[in-house]
Amino acid sequence: MEFRLLGPLEVESDGALITLGGPRERAVLAALLLRAGRFASVGYLVDAVWDRPPASPETNLRTYVAGLRRRLGVRPDGTPRLVTKDGGYLLVADRDELDVADFAQLLDAGERALAEGDAHAAVDLLRAALDRWRGEPLAGCWLGPALRADLDRLRERRMRAVERSAAARVQLGQYDAAIDDLQRLVTEHPLREELWAQLMTALHRSGRRSEALEVYPAARRRLVDDLGVEPGARLRQLHTEILRDDPEPGPGRPAEPAVRPAQLLADLPTFVGRDSELEQLLAPLQDDAPPVVLISSIDGMAGSGKTALAIRAAHHLSPRFPDGQLFIDLHGHTLGVDPVDASDALDQLLRALGVPGESIPHQLDARAALYRSRVAARRMLIVLDNAISEAQVAPLLPGTAGCFVIVTSRRRLSGLDHARPLTLDALPAADATALLLALTGATSVRSTLVDEVAELCGRLPLAIRLAAARLRTRQGWTLAHLVDRLRDQQRRMTELRAGERSVAAAFQLSYVHLDSDQQRLFRLLGLHPGTDIDSHAAAALTGVTVEQAERLLEGLLDAHMLEQHQPDRYEFHDLIRAHAGQLAAEEAAPHRHRALSRLRDHYASTASAAVDLLYPHDADRRRHHAGPDTPNPAVDTPDRAAVWLDTELANVLATAYAAEPDTAAHTVLLSEVLYRHLRTRSRHSDAQALHNRALHAARRTGDGLGELRALVHLGWTLDRQDRRDPAIDSFERALAVARRIGNRVGEVDALVGLGNARFGTGQHDLTTGHLRAALDIARESDDRFGETLALLGLGHVLYTQGQVRQSEACYQEARALARESGERTGEADALAGLGHLHQIQGTLDRASDYLTEALALTRSVGHGWLEHNVLWALGHVYRRQGRHVPATNCFRQVLELSRAGGYPNGQFEGLLGLALTRQATGHSREALTECEQALELAHVLGQRLDEARVHAAMADSHHALGRGDEARHHWQRALSILTDHNTTQIEEISTTDLRARLAALDRREASSARNRPVR
Repeated sequence: MEFRLLGPLEVESDGALITLGGPRERAVLAALLLRAGRFASVGYLVDAVWDRPPASPETNLRTYVAGLRRRLGVRPDGTPRLVTKDGGYLLVADRDELDVADFAQLLDAGERALAEGDAHAAVDLLRAALDRWRGEPLAGCWLGPALRADLDRLRERRMRAVERSAAARVQLGQYDAAIDDLQRLVTEHPLREELWAQLMTALHRSGRRSEALEVYPAARRRLVDDLGVEPGARLRQLHTEILRDDPEPGPGRPAEPAVRPAQLLADLPTFVGRDSELEQLLAPLQDDAPPVVLISSIDGMAGSGKTALAIRAAHHLSPRFPDGQLFIDLHGHTLGVDPVDASDALDQLLRALGVPGESIPHQLDARAALYRSRVAARRMLIVLDNAISEAQVAPLLPGTAGCFVIVTSRRRLSGLDHARPLTLDALPAADATALLLALTGATSVRSTLVDEVAELCGRLPLAIRLAAARLRTRQGWTLAHLVDRLRDQQRRMTELRAGERSVAAAFQLSYVHLDSDQQRLFRLLGLHPGTDIDSHAAAALTGVTVEQAERLLEGLLDAHMLEQHQPDRYEFHDLIRAHAGQLAAEEAAPHRHRALSRLRDHYASTASAAVDLLYPHDADRRRHHAGPDTPNPAVDTPDRAAVWLDTELANVLATAYAAEPDTAAHTVLLSEVLYRHLRTRSRHSDAQALHNRALHAARRTGDGLGELRALVHLGWTLDRQDRRDPAIDSFERALAVARRIGNRVGEVDALVGLGNARFGTGQHDLTTGHLRAALDIARESDDRFGETLALLGLGHVLYTQGQVRQSEACYQEARALARESGERTGEADALAGLGHLHQIQGTLDRASDYLTEALALTRSVGHGWLEHNVLWALGHVYRRQGRHVPATNCFRQVLELSRAGGYPNGQFEGLLGLALTRQATGHSREALTECEQALELAHVLGQRLDEARVHAAMADSHHALGRGDEARHHWQRALSILTDHNTTQIEEISTTDLRARLAALDRREASSARNRPVR
């Protein structure tokens, strides 16, 4: 695309002009193009489009942006032209697509050529730059104040090009052409002294001295009449030179050289990393000084290296600002020093610019005006370090183009209009390690120790520097010793100090600048055992409203006492968490306990509501929580409930693990509430830890029902990990507790669990007995959910025993019960069983229908373990239908899900399915490789029947490769295993089929022996 602003606004795509919208939509496009590649805030865009914004300008902006998105489409690489970012917008355009950028590049190159004495190149470049102009810029756009200011800057840059072009032609001796243009230009722009100076120089050098002298009074008259000022020093000096008849007069210089301050601090020799941040700071000045005042605001937590980065950037940039560099520490966060008042800061800056003390006004506004006057028309770099607020910084900003300001602050200075914000996070791991090595001078140390020190320092530059200083000044310390000291969380903050500097002191300075409500929230957040927090949990922790909590959290975020990596979620940097924890320990014990109790109530009640919404079918199998006084987040739909549970799960679990008094009942409750979701999401390690804790807590408090449910939940968790023996033990103990306390529902759950666990060990008779007993009890007690579970288990074991019709009847009955109660997981399980059953029978179309329906249901509830089962069965259906590509895809998904969810048996099934599919496509050697991996897994899991399936598959592959002896060996192994287990069929392998294959192999070998010639 080509974007043209230097004239009527036009956009051309592939040689054709794009039809643009009305004047205001054009204004939005122009504003975005003038900030192409940079974030444009909503405030800036409103200012660009309206003098008097409507009641809801954001709504209008969204409409304009939507129209522009449709018109501009996407870039050649498929990425959008116009994206939403941080509450504003960003338009992506390359430099060669913008006539404004092309003009700026040519202008800058022309000015460099002129400065280097290459007037010929300068003329060509500057003429090319001016040729980019097609008329009045931004024509056809509605111009608000911001766009009018941008238009003024564009016009100013064009006049610079005109003036530089005239100067180049004068240098080349092209006087006549230059004089003609300049006489026209001074008429059009009579207040630009540079044009008058160029005209006087051209006339004098062309031998027209009297005409040159006549120019000066004409210029003076216009300046006095229009502005009431005398000509400047440059024009007066040129007039004097022509009066003296100097042979080579030129635009003069000020009579008194201006003071050139150079106040930058020394650059750190051990500065490491921050390459992308440094590039972002330098980006606006890739070619030359800016046409406007540029402001970069660096914010970040204490110790993140803001000042060091600002100084490094300033040293890179200083050659581009020949009129000097100013630096002032505003002491926004300095121990024992009050923040510098803006008026006092101006006093320091004015003195640095050479203004005598007696000439500095007393009033703030007068000082600011004088300061802006002193830096006007000068190219200066100004670093305002350690600012505390926008009010402190605003009077210190220049008012004219040519200056670059870098501000650093621990707070986000979002009120600085048009500033380019840059937030510093902790260093990347590699940079943190490199900094530590640079500071210690170490070259050959154990990299793991260096990495650990950097991590224990939170990859925070200040902390790393202090740790390195401790190591350098303690001759007897080794890196391992330092690591040991830092690992102790109770003393880590004490270790990170050197002399009068410490991480704790830096954080404490940020803390004391918070208001009292923010300080209280900060302290109480130090009690939070989880990883992050939202406004609802913070409200519960502090006992305030959600709105108040959100306002306080945002305040801590702006002060960089909190971080935010996801919208509406807040978390600590590790070292700030430690500091908050120390402050929290100083809170009175009753206050701490009440805060944590409110937090536990919040998480338990919200989790209970979410689980009831997602899994209503077994709600009577868990206790419920009444709820806290503070409002819970909206979990009023299944989708919202699932999102809340998945997002907050780590935090909810952390409250069960916290070493606080009175958590036993809370832990038991969470074990019951979260069991179904943890199982559905295959969070086995989390589930095992929670249910074990709940089991101990229930026994400690004599909670028999809690003990029963924890044992059942623990049994299922172990079974899902194919840990059959401990699962059976857990279910047996659960059955004993259920019978002891007379809980029939718990007895059903324990028996169903026992049946499923024993099935995995091949004890089919015991399995059937457990499941039939569970079914009888469930029907007697009208336990529909338990009845469904028992039927599903029976369906599975019956088809394995060859009782196909009875198996299908169980699955169909379970399906009807689940559908009646709206239990989607049970329905999906029944459909999967029916699909698997028809797959074994060879009725593949019906199997495919059942399994496809089951897969959709399974994915709708997010049940990873069941999804892998369905995919496995569907893969075998596709394989047997000869659809090898979708079959391979299914088995690969089974492998991925099983590895991610920790299902060893699923990994086995995925490998065996891939092997059988490769075998069917003639890739028997590759099939053998996957069979060997599957056989090893089956052996580790102790699944002898599955070993038989692998041996049968390996025999088929060897047979296809012409290896009769190997084929016989594996078929015999498979037959032996099935016979030992009194099983006639497992999946597609039957004892009848195996005997037939062995007999056929014997016949072929006998026939081959008879036909072999006698030698």
